[in-house]
Amino acid sequence: MITETFELKLTYTQIRMLKEMAANDMEMSSMDAPDYEDIDAMEYYLDRAVVYRTIRDLLKSGANT
Repeated sequence: MITETFELKLTYTQIRMLKEMAANDMEMSSMDAPDYEDIDAMEYYLDRAVVYRTIRDLLKSGANT
């Protein structure tokens, strides 16, 4: 698992677009039954959820407005 972190500087509209992209990706992948034995897929889903939660929290806090 990669633990290196990066900092992005995004506008409010870019953050909203990123949230929408993540939400669409989650909706599309929810149509298939997940393979719980696929560790790479499970790590991807976890990372995606963390990113989505971070974006949602940023938008709720009014960051980048």
